Amino acid sequence: NKLIADLEDKKIVLANKEKELGNNKIALSKKLESLGGQIKEYDEYAVGIEDEIKSVQESISVYEKLGCGRYEDLSSCIKFVNATSFQFPVVKGTITSNYGYRPAFGDFHSGIDISGFAEGTNVYASANGVVGAIIEKSSCGGNKIYIHHYVNGKKYTTAYLHLLSIKVSVGQEVKQGQLIALSGGGASTMWYDGCSTGAHLHFTVANGWYLGSGYHGYSTFLNNTIDPRDVWPGLPPKGSGKYYYR
Repeated sequence: NKLIADLEDKKIVLANKEKELGNNKIALSKKLESLGGQIKEYDEYAVGIEDEIKSVQESISVYEKLGCGRYEDLSSCIKFVNATSFQFPVVKGTITSNYGYRPAFGDFHSGIDISGFAEGTNVYASANGVVGAIIEKSSCGGNKIYIHHYVNGKKYTTAYLHLLSIKVSVGQEVKQGQLIALSGGGASTMWYDGCSTGAHLHFTVANGWYLGSGYHGYSTFLNNTIDPRDVWPGLPPKGSGKYYYR
């Protein structure tokens, strides 16, 4: 399977990709300084190298068990159901942090933060797809799920961070609105998740498939993130006090 071969090669190039991430930190820092800000981190929710290696090894094992051929594309050996839209990942929530540069924190936020609910709230798949990667107890972002989608024939990856518990597994097909996790971010998860100060869900959308589907490097994933409002124009503005309903 070409996918598996790519993932195996990843182990060799991880050191170079870590260097690439460092260079991206410098470049982004300079851009932010030109706006009068100072970057604290390249991204608040970066995936550590050890976490990424573990995720890749798990993906290789899963795809081999599914019988994917060495030169077979992932979409040929795993069932993908086309979706026509994205759906809010919680039943009810309000936007407390936008996508993009945040002057108050001096960082670039790769998604949106959704709050207004307690830890243990159901989190749902935003579209039909296949679970590409799961990372557990990361020091920044906590428990994370990455799902690959076809939405109107285009590839996307969505990410769900600060989770209390995970209800799916790598390689699993999920339907839009299917329960995938319980939300965290509060007292139950802050002891290991250093990038959360209260119960919420961080949600990211990126063009393309990343983590568990070939190897592009996590920095490439970040470079291809988009504002969820680009595919979800109905989301309420940050700080409006308005709740969005699934």
